[in-house]
Amino acid sequence: AQHFFPTVLIAALVLSPTACRRKPKAPAEAEDTSRPAMMLAMPDARTSMQLTHGFYQLEGGAWRWTEKTFGVSLRVPPTAVRNGARLMMKVTVPRAHLDKVHSLTLSARVDGVDLTPETYSRAGEFLYQRDVPATALALDMATVEFSLDKVAAPVAPDIRELGIVVTSVGFMAK
Repeated sequence: AQHFFPTVLIAALVLSPTACRRKPKAPAEAEDTSRPAMMLAMPDARTSMQLTHGFYQLEGGAWRWTEKTFGVSLRVPPTAVRNGARLMMKVTVPRAHLDKVHSLTLSARVDGVDLTPETYSRAGEFLYQRDVPATALALDMATVEFSLDKVAAPVAPDIRELGIVVTSVGFMAK
C-alpha cells in the first residue's frame, strides 16, 4: 500500500497527454559555416582561421590576449560597397594591466584606410567602434590591422608581451 501512491502518480504523469507533450521547436536557422564570418567571437571555431596574426590562445573559453600588433580577415557586409560598414571590437583593459602601462592607444587600419585611434586610460570593458568608408570595402574580404602604442612586459612564468583582451571583432552593416 505504501508503494501504491507513488506508482499511481508516476503512471498518471507518464500517461497524461500533457506530461510529455512539448511544442515542436522551429528548426534553427543554420548559419553558413562554409563562408568566412563578418563578426568573430573568439570561441567560434572559424575565428582561428580568420585571425591573421598577433592573437594568443583562447583563454577562459571566451577571450584572447593580443600582441602589440594583431590582425583579422573579415567578410564584408553586402551593402558595404555602397554604405560602408561599422567596425566593432569588444575589448577589456584589465586593472593590473593598466597599472603597468598607464594608458593604451588602439589604432586600426582597414585595407590601408586609417581609422581614428582610441585611448584607454581606465580599466574596464569597452566597445571600439568606427565607421569604415565604402572605399575601403570594395572586395568581399577586408584585412583589418590593429596596433597598440605599448604593451605590458612579460612577468614570469608568462613570457608573453600582453596588449589588450579581445572577445569579439567584426563588421556590422550600416
